[in-house]
Amino acid sequence: VKFVRSKCKEKVPSNNHNLVQSLLNLLESLLDPAKGFDASHPNIDRLIKMYFVWAMVWSVGGNIEDKSRPLFQDWVKDKCASLVPESPEFFSDVYGFVVNPADTVFS
Repeated sequence: VKFVRSKCKEKVPSNNHNLVQSLLNLLESLLDPAKGFDASHPNIDRLIKMYFVWAMVWSVGGNIEDKSRPLFQDWVKDKCASLVPESPEFFSDVYGFVVNPADTVFS
């Protein structure tokens, strides 16, 4: 949130609470067994990390202007690449991938 506030320009003004609440809402939806989340997934640790990074991109970075997105993408790579080191392709276009839970990959 601090990076977005200091380095990026938003399309619509928001506050820190909105950004964090959006992240939590998105994670809650992604991790809901009633919506298909399988808590017994064989790669559950990796899957949760992938969901977190993806949700953070779209909740915290989804509202920033297009000109700011490369800066945000670089920041995400710097801060989150260690969470999902098996997925370097994701960090080349953090807005262009979704989580494929069946194969535990970004696609």
